[in-house]
Amino acid sequence: MPLAALLGMGPKELTQILGKQAKVPADCTVLVGIRDLDYDERKLIKRSGVRVYTMKDIDEQGMSEVMREAITIASGPKVEPFHISFDLDGVDPLHDPGVGTAVPGGLTYREAHLAMELIAECGRACSIEVTAIISISAASASISLEGGSAQTQSPSPVRRNTRNR
Repeated sequence: MPLAALLGMGPKELTQILGKQAKVPADCTVLVGIRDLDYDERKLIKRSGVRVYTMKDIDEQGMSEVMREAITIASGPKVEPFHISFDLDGVDPLHDPGVGTAVPGGLTYREAHLAMELIAECGRACSIEVTAIISISAASASISLEGGSAQTQSPSPVRRNTRNR
């Protein structure tokens, strides 16, 4: 778990890069949309002090309230810029069938979109990374960008656009 290393937990080879202190403060770290953790992950997260919002929290409080709280926590007491790591495996496979870890009960397209809108509106996100493990079936499909619009094509050999070279 890369986040664990940034929080100062794990092998010294990872946790002590550029010094012994944690690289990310746990009290400003938030996990949103958690739904499928194994026992060791649960123990690690509980020990870390990271704030966690599960899918149950989103169901009960709504994505808007969860994200507003998460943004406040991530900004810290000095209201500082923060980084976003958005793992697409947190989106329900019904809305993102290409995810590699297809676990039902994740974020809907609209919930994920609302989260990104609220992050953009707050104006404090300084960086964002979007990650995913792509399944074999999704990786076999190619995407062509023509004239600024994306068009998905059925799986076929990759074709290169040779115009205007």
